[in-house]
Amino acid sequence: MLALGGGSFAIASGLPVSQVTETLTQIATTVALLTAGGLVLLGLAVTVIVRRSLRPLRVVADTAERVASVPMAEGEVSIADRVPASETDERTEIGRVGHALNTLLDHVDASLEARQRNEERMRRFVADASHELRTPLASIRGYSELSLRDPQLSETTESALSRIQAQSLRMTRLVEDLLLLARLDEGQELVYGVVDLTQLAVEALGDAQVAGPEHVWLLEVDEEPVTVPGDSARLQQVVVNMLANARTHTPAGTEVTL
Repeated sequence: MLALGGGSFAIASGLPVSQVTETLTQIATTVALLTAGGLVLLGLAVTVIVRRSLRPLRVVADTAERVASVPMAEGEVSIADRVPASETDERTEIGRVGHALNTLLDHVDASLEARQRNEERMRRFVADASHELRTPLASIRGYSELSLRDPQLSETTESALSRIQAQSLRMTRLVEDLLLLARLDEGQELVYGVVDLTQLAVEALGDAQVAGPEHVWLLEVDEEPVTVPGDSARLQQVVVNMLANARTHTPAGTEVTL
């Protein structure tokens, strides 16, 4: 307020508002960009840190997945996968998990090896026992057949010898079954060749007649021999087992046609 002569005057001054608004806008934009950039950098840093901290856990998970894909139901199985020693530091929680998984895998691997050894011992025992039993059974069957040729046998003795012969044949088949199972467990390959099914059926039915005289056994074959490619011993076992089932699960006097 100025006084000049007999009156007074007011003088006002200022800056344009547009310049102030522009300056504030620039400051706000700069702060927003810096904040966004800082958040992005912070997010990237956190992602890298988390990934690095979880890498040992991924290694443990990958090891567990590889072990889970190994078939362990039967046969020779060995678990070679382990969590690397660098990821089993017991000073960290994840390292303790990796160490515990390795300990578990060691126990499982030892158990699988023990199972394999037991299976091998059992297969050897079954195979050896089957081989050893074949000779005395053949002797029993041979002596019973020889004794049955004696025309002076009493009816009771002849019946007893027939039963001995039939049971020795049955026992022989059981021994052959055990030997076959042992060979199959060992993974032996089939021996392929040309098999005469007609001759095989005749021989199997002859054995069935001796083992089950109380049944009526009939054979229907063509005049021409029927041959197929296959394993003779395995096919014979199939026919023998089939006739044995027919004898076992049907009453006396049943007519069985092959």
